[in-house]
Order: sequence, then C-alpha cells, then structure tokens
Amino acid sequence: MTVIGYVHHQLKGAATAACAVAISVLVAYGVRDAPEEDYGFWQAFGGASAMGVLAGLVSVCPLKWVGEVSSYKSAHPLAESDAVPSRNVDLRRDLLAGRLLALITAPTLIVSFWFPWFALAPLISAVDRLMQAGHAARWERKHGVVLWWGQVKGRPFAGNRLQYSSAPRT
Repeated sequence: MTVIGYVHHQLKGAATAACAVAISVLVAYGVRDAPEEDYGFWQAFGGASAMGVLAGLVSVCPLKWVGEVSSYKSAHPLAESDAVPSRNVDLRRDLLAGRLLALITAPTLIVSFWFPWFALAPLISAVDRLMQAGHAARWERKHGVVLWWGQVKGRPFAGNRLQYSSAPRT
C-alpha cells in the first residue's frame, strides 16, 4: 500500500508546476530575446494567476460535482492504522515529481516557442494546487483526521483514492 499525505501531494504538485513555469519562461524568453519591458508578459502572468485562483476557488467550493470537498467526505478509512506513514516528511527532500515535471514542461516548451506567454500556463495548476493544499489542511484540522492519497490495499487496479486516518494529537 503506497500512500502519501494529501496536503504533501498537493504541495509537491504546486512546486513541480512552479518549476515548470520557471524552466519554460527562461527557455522561451531566452530563445526569443524578450525585451526589457514586456507588458504582454505581465498581462499573461496576471491572467494565469487569476485563472489559477478561479480554478482553486471552484475546486474548493462545497458543490457536489465541482469541488473537492465531497471527495474529502467520501474518503475511505485507511485499512491498517499501524501502517500509517509518518507525517514528518521533509518537503525539501521530496519536493518535485520528476515525471510530472517532464510531462508539464515538454508540451509547454514546444508551444511557448511560438507563443512565449504560454510558458506561464503551468502557473494555473500551481496556484490551484496551493489553494487545494491550504483548504485540505484546514479541513483536516477542522475534522481531526489526516487525508492520504494512494492505492487501497488489495485493489491495485482501483487507482488512487482519498483515505483518512485519525490525526495524532500533537
């Protein structure tokens, strides 16, 4: 059974998307020799940030078919309470998801050679995941549980799903 803390999972995705933005912007604007005052870049930055906030607000809304809150409520209990991994994972040591970074960066770089503002597209995901992590952390604290993201033991082909365990009293 492989599980990871849900908040850690979201923070890891946000950091990976932010790195994809940094790599894409450096390459796209480095190749095109961007002017010193590129107002289009800042408009695209503001637009991508606003879209990320909008996506984050939609994902944390309590509506059943749109938001993540309903999936928190329908999480399954973690099968073995003895197998709960430690929550004291050093995020600096396990910050990036390598395959996800490649999956996000490659198409972004390809498109950003023609449209350099597209290098900011992963910013939408970064802001959205940051908002989801903050909301999940608040939800965990409010309900006294820890959310885990991973495979259910005995069902390897069921895919990843949310599970919960009781929060340690610290």
